[in-house]
Amino acid sequence: MKTFVYELITGITSYTSPGDGHMKEAETLYKRYLEYMGIYRKGVERLSFPQFLLTKIEPTGFDSFVWPKDTLVKVKATGKIGLVTGWCLIGIMNYRTAVSVRLAGGETSLRADQIEKAEVPPEVLEYVAGTLKDKVHGKVDEAFEGDGDGQ
Repeated sequence: MKTFVYELITGITSYTSPGDGHMKEAETLYKRYLEYMGIYRKGVERLSFPQFLLTKIEPTGFDSFVWPKDTLVKVKATGKIGLVTGWCLIGIMNYRTAVSVRLAGGETSLRADQIEKAEVPPEVLEYVAGTLKDKVHGKVDEAFEGDGDGQ
């Protein structure tokens, strides 16, 4: 189990000095944190980049920032598929950051360890792409049929 935010960046501690790729990944997590703070925690002072990296995961839920928006995920407990819509604050006395996920039944908040990346079979993607393509062609046909000039 990873304890600190910096441990979420694969390979960042295996070098004497982390490379640019590792630092870009760390900066990406920090940017998500700043976006979240700007929306949900406006009155709270933001952590500096080093403070963020050295923050403990367990009480804060900062591992939630590993999940980018618009990522297709699967809820481990139920197998339901959803889309990451952002991050939110959960809890009453001991609150923490969670991942906001849109499921078929609506929006829900989950801890980062309760979801995993969804693997969608290529056949399903092909079917969806074909269905969308047919719908687009149908809408274009409707638009030209209803233009009223009879051409």
